[in-house]
Amino acid sequence: MEFLKEILTEELYTSLEDALKDKDVKLANLTDGNYVSREKYQALENEVATLKKGAETNEALISELEELRNEKKTAELNRYLKEEGVKNPELISRFLNGEEEISVQVKALKDSYPYLFSGETPSFTGKVAQGSTTKKDFSKMSYAERVKLYLENPSLYNEFTK
Repeated sequence: MEFLKEILTEELYTSLEDALKDKDVKLANLTDGNYVSREKYQALENEVATLKKGAETNEALISELEELRNEKKTAELNRYLKEEGVKNPELISRFLNGEEEISVQVKALKDSYPYLFSGETPSFTGKVAQGSTTKKDFSKMSYAERVKLYLENPSLYNEFTK
């Protein structure tokens, strides 16, 4: 109320002060911008709350979108690997990195590990002839030769491992 002293005469100011003494009235100078009405404050508070909820919704949607993009990328990679004849796309995808072109990496894997691709079998040295392999031959086989026998003739392999 002190700001009124500059505007009003001393007598008028004193009479106003006496009249408002027991009343529940507060006077403020609105020109300095320090006062905001309760309604305006509550409206802004509601707007902030609404914006916060919207931001949370946006974050959830962005997270869901990223998840869908990752799923799509994985599905496209698996489709490509199956087209390239990969027997186990999940296994091969672990060997791939995002730095090189995928086709270059798959070709390198195909050259290095042809048995991981359909139509290819391991090219091991040693004799593994279907039908002519004996239990004695099996006992002399290396691990790689046993794997080849297992891939080519699982029933014969199972007979020897019983």
